[in-house]
Amino acid sequence: MTKMHRYQLEGIIAKSLNEAKDASDWATDICIGKDVRVEAAIVAKGATLVAGEEIAQAIFHEVDPELSLTPGLADGRHAKPGDKIMSIKGRSRSILKAESLALGYLSKLSGIAYHTHRHVAALDRAKAQLITTRSRKLEGRFFEQWATILGGARTRRLCMSAGVLVTQNHCRCAGGLTAALNRLEESLPPTLKIEVAVRTLEELHEAIDAGADLVLLEGMSLAAIKMAARTAQTKVLLEASGEYSLETVCELAYTGVDFVSSDLLIREAPWAKITLEL
Repeated sequence: MTKMHRYQLEGIIAKSLNEAKDASDWATDICIGKDVRVEAAIVAKGATLVAGEEIAQAIFHEVDPELSLTPGLADGRHAKPGDKIMSIKGRSRSILKAESLALGYLSKLSGIAYHTHRHVAALDRAKAQLITTRSRKLEGRFFEQWATILGGARTRRLCMSAGVLVTQNHCRCAGGLTAALNRLEESLPPTLKIEVAVRTLEELHEAIDAGADLVLLEGMSLAAIKMAARTAQTKVLLEASGEYSLETVCELAYTGVDFVSSDLLIREAPWAKITLEL
């Protein structure tokens, strides 16, 4: 999934633009005549992986459908300092009113994509694959996960119904891990996989015995994860998950787990340096 459909863009973009309209842009409205036309370019000021170019196009066209846009680097392409991501021609007021929001999405999402790409490249030939977690931030969550996919990561699930993740709280409320899995296996379609979050090796054994398809090793130490990989072997797929740095992700990839996920892919990704030049 590297291409977006229009319906995935319209709702969030419309809401973002409405929020931006709540305050008048005095500098643009007063200083610049309504018929002044300019040529502009969105330019990368540092190395990055472009994500959000299509979103930026949609924002400019939403502000002014008559703007002429010429793509330079599509989403998923690498950019070097000085590379032109997009060219824009039209009313200067329209371009400047769309600039902040368009560059905000481009800079944030390109930063996430490039940050993810660096993690994926660091895994090299390791067995483990890098996957992204569902962001707790509701607004724009889809865009953030999409950026990690452009960066080379895989996604566990884009929505709650795309899979089953049994957490510690589910187990407590259901009367235990085994009880929770028994209820799921009685009611779920047989093609839907069940993943269980565990924090100890004892819980891992219980999850395997109860028939889990995947086990998420939540916040476990490197030594415990290595032991878990030896314990699970081919019995169940393992995912190591936590607030892992780039260095730790590389270490985890060679422990024998199948997947590594880190909240920091999105939360600590530096924004890309992207600017609009007239």
